[in-house]
Amino acid sequence: MKKNLLKLCIIVVIIIVLFKYNYLIKNNVRNISLIFIKDILPSMFPIVFMSNYIKYNILENNQNSFIYKLSLCLSFSPSNVLLINSDHKLYAYSSCINPLFSYVVIKHILGKNLALLTVLTNIIISYIFIFKYYVKEITTYKYKKQSLSKLIEISIKNIINIYGVIIFFNVIITISSIYIFKPVLFFIEITNGFYLLNMLNNLYIKIPLIIFLNSFGSLSIYFQQKSINKNINASCLKYKLLYSTFITIITISLLCVVA
Repeated sequence: MKKNLLKLCIIVVIIIVLFKYNYLIKNNVRNISLIFIKDILPSMFPIVFMSNYIKYNILENNQNSFIYKLSLCLSFSPSNVLLINSDHKLYAYSSCINPLFSYVVIKHILGKNLALLTVLTNIIISYIFIFKYYVKEITTYKYKKQSLSKLIEISIKNIINIYGVIIFFNVIITISSIYIFKPVLFFIEITNGFYLLNMLNNLYIKIPLIIFLNSFGSLSIYFQQKSINKNINASCLKYKLLYSTFITIITISLLCVVA
């Protein structure tokens, strides 16, 4: 009875908030949808489709470790989790944001040189971990090979799940930013996160946080991955936090050397 009452109260609060900020939410959903269709979907769908093709038609009953690792390097976050069963450390190593996206956004904030350093350090260290240090045998996939039309259907479902998560977290940012200092919300969604961090004037705070966000991805990325792979859980998030902290320390150290 108490649990049902609590759920009811939460639902009522959510409805009140949605109605109260209806105008802001509608504008946010419209803007994010346009950005998703114009800027995110054209690059994301091919990678999601490629990941599904590799999963069903290449890795199926294939124990070739090199092919598996190479596939992970070519499948960026969030679609990398389509190729991962349950290994939390491999999740952390392979969850790289598309480097072209990262470079373009970070270049506008921190300049070309720092953007290159941030992106290259993240992706090179990730690939080193995947190829040299990750030696565990991969789990054989037991899926049937899929036709082109079926792979397109599966990929569209993945994209719809990802889109829903992006909308949800952007609504959270829209409402929360009314009450909270906006840059504090940087970790919720990566695209907004970069621009929220750009509001900071202190470079000693801004630079490490941008480097960390580029590696970590955001809570939105984590839940996008969870929406397309149910094996992703809190342990994966813990390893990703630790790994992203490590990447940040290494990148800052390199920055101090080359500066």
